[in-house]
Amino acid sequence: MSPIAGRRKWLKLTVVLTGFAPAALAHTTHTGQSYDKYKRPNGASCCSGHDCRPTRYEYDSKGALIMFPEGRRVVVPRHLLNRLPSDDSNAHWCGLIDSRGQPYTFCAILPMQAVERPATPPASPRRHARASTL
Repeated sequence: MSPIAGRRKWLKLTVVLTGFAPAALAHTTHTGQSYDKYKRPNGASCCSGHDCRPTRYEYDSKGALIMFPEGRRVVVPRHLLNRLPSDDSNAHWCGLIDSRGQPYTFCAILPMQAVERPATPPASPRRHARASTL
């Protein structure tokens, strides 16, 4: 094969692989949730194509967020909770579970109703100021 033909073949392969790369990095679950818009506190993406998954969640009696990826109980630090709600009304955990079963949370995404609700109840009921009458 001539050097020019080899370069053309390499160029074609590069174009083909580059064309498919964005689709390979996009991650959408079976529920239709895309993770493209969600960021970690440091600005990096929450998901690198395989780190996020829908999961069950709850709050414990102290208001801590507990998620259950792959059936494991994971306490999610408040600073890792994404401010944007999920689009599919499900909770999602983004992170890795190492070979020893240790979870590493990158971020957590909650449905709209959970994002609007405070994680811990206020210490005392909020009082609204009365509007003055004219």
